[in-house]
Amino acid sequence: TEYWTEVRDFITENKDLIGEKAKVTEIINNIDETGAVFINGLTWTARSEDSNKIIEPGEVVEIKAVSGVKLIVQ
Repeated sequence: TEYWTEVRDFITENKDLIGEKAKVTEIINNIDETGAVFINGLTWTARSEDSNKIIEPGEVVEIKAVSGVKLIVQ
């Protein structure tokens, strides 16, 4: 159906973000389930690839994976 085509296209398009740099806008803390980054004019929910690492706002991170609507960063 059209809905699933849109979902597939969204996921496929955003796989292109892997390897790109993003700026942290909200502290990334996997334990507290917080974190956001800004890239290409959009703010994304983000989590750290290293679950024990806290990443502060203002840091620049690399996108390692896309998980649904979350970016996994390092």
